[in-house]
Amino acid sequence: VFAGGSANLVARDLTLDGNSFRDGPHVTKEPFFAAGEAGISLWLQHFQTTFSYVIWGREFQGQDQASQFAAVTASVCF
Repeated sequence: VFAGGSANLVARDLTLDGNSFRDGPHVTKEPFFAAGEAGISLWLQHFQTTFSYVIWGREFQGQDQASQFAAVTASVCF
């Protein structure tokens, strides 16, 4: 079982700020936001499976709510 969090300070994000060399579509970003993750990982000899759930803070002004997503990974060691 694992859990963690982070505080993110972003100076430049091309996906939100737009083109670096000329004007284009962009949104007003939040320079500071928090993120958290929790999950569980199971090992069985050479196999590993992990489930994690992430809450990513609001990244730009006008964003209705924080981003939330889950991930499942499977690994085989050989």
